[in-house]
Amino acid sequence: MEDYNYVHSDTDLDIISKKEFWKLIKAGLIIDARAGGLILGPSIEQGGIDCVAETPDGFTKIGKIEGGVFIVNSLANKNYSDKLLAFNAYDTLFYEDEPVDYIISPTTCVYNTYGVEEKLVWLRGDEFIMNKYASFKFLKEIEEINYFDFRV
Repeated sequence: MEDYNYVHSDTDLDIISKKEFWKLIKAGLIIDARAGGLILGPSIEQGGIDCVAETPDGFTKIGKIEGGVFIVNSLANKNYSDKLLAFNAYDTLFYEDEPVDYIISPTTCVYNTYGVEEKLVWLRGDEFIMNKYASFKFLKEIEEINYFDFRV
C-alpha cells in the first residue's frame, strides 16, 4: 500500500481477531467496500474513518480515509492506475467544478459512515483511494472505471 492512499495514524497495526470481526459485521459496524464506491463520512480533521484489511493474524487497521473519497476496486486500480493517479493530482475544488447535471450512477455503491463513530471500512489493501476533490470533479469517469472492473 502506498502512502498517498491513506492517512496513517496511531491506530495502525491494531489487530482485530477474526471472531471479533464477524461480531462487528453482525452488529452492522463493518462496511465492506472492497468492490469500491463513494464514502460518506467525517473529514480527517473530524476524526476520519478507520480502514481494516485482512491479514493472517486477523484484521489490521491500515489507516484512515475521509468522507468524500471514492474507493476504486483492486482490479480497476491495477488496470487504470496511471489514469487514477492523474485524476488524483487534482487536489483543490473550484466553484466551476460543481457538476450541474450529473447524478450518482445506480451502479455505484454509496457507503454512509455518519452516525456511528465505530464503523470500519473493510478493504483488501490494494484499492486506489481517490481524494475527495478528484472524486467530486471526475465522479462520472471514476464510476465508469470502477464499474467496468467490478469483479475483483
